[in-house]
Amino acid sequence: MAKGFGTGSRIAWHDGTYGRQDDPPVKRRAGGAVMLGRPMLEKRIMVQSKATTVETYLAEADTTRRPWLEKLRDVVRSNLPGHVEGMQWGMAVYTVDGKPIIAFASQKQYVSVYLTGVTVPPAYQEPWSRLDHGKGCVRFRKAEKIEYDLLAAILRDGGRL
Repeated sequence: MAKGFGTGSRIAWHDGTYGRQDDPPVKRRAGGAVMLGRPMLEKRIMVQSKATTVETYLAEADTTRRPWLEKLRDVVRSNLPGHVEGMQWGMAVYTVDGKPIIAFASQKQYVSVYLTGVTVPPAYQEPWSRLDHGKGCVRFRKAEKIEYDLLAAILRDGGRL
């Protein structure tokens, strides 16, 4: 069930009609026309940069988020030995032996961190699970919420995939 909708809550369908969360995806309009509908849930916009270097990416970043991104960069660079810094998928990516390990990006409403090539050690599973997780990422909406020390420990002690 979609976040924020209770059973029987009214929702907007992308065809302009309204229905209930538990209604079937077939909607009838006046005149008996049958339309397929899917809920219009919150649309997330992924911001992708056209920058070719991390330096350019940071220079283009929003001035309020730039310090967060620079600190993330410092944490990654100091705790990931043998890394290569670059840009892929419109975000800063750090690889080791050609495999992406961690990436971060400034999105519209948050800073996202993607751990793609490292496992979270058992000692850090509990604090890691308390963070705001998205599809393959961890989201930080406020600077004071970024767990720099936790990310450093995971990069330092985590197993490589």
